[in-house]
Amino acid sequence: MGNLYNFKCDGCGFTAECSHGRDRGFVAVVQPLFCSKCKTLKNIRIGTYVTDKSQLTGYRVEDVMPVCDECNESKNLVLWDGMTCPICQKRPLWMKDAWICWD
Repeated sequence: MGNLYNFKCDGCGFTAECSHGRDRGFVAVVQPLFCSKCKTLKNIRIGTYVTDKSQLTGYRVEDVMPVCDECNESKNLVLWDGMTCPICQKRPLWMKDAWICWD
């Protein structure tokens, strides 16, 4: 089960709601990515669990092309370092609280 957190930059006021690093649920693997076109930081699906009886666990992760769900493009997605504000690049994003557990 994954977690969502509220992040805020005290410098420029940017806010985001996403995991803190790669995260997973029962069906998907996500990564917080910043879309430089939409100016959003959010969880983007990077993998899906598929049945694979040849694996000890009975499943494997199949990679998925990450795509921004707002602009439907992948070329503008940038991996977030988990700390730096993607807008002002000067201040850390502060984790305000755990918002929800997702599946």
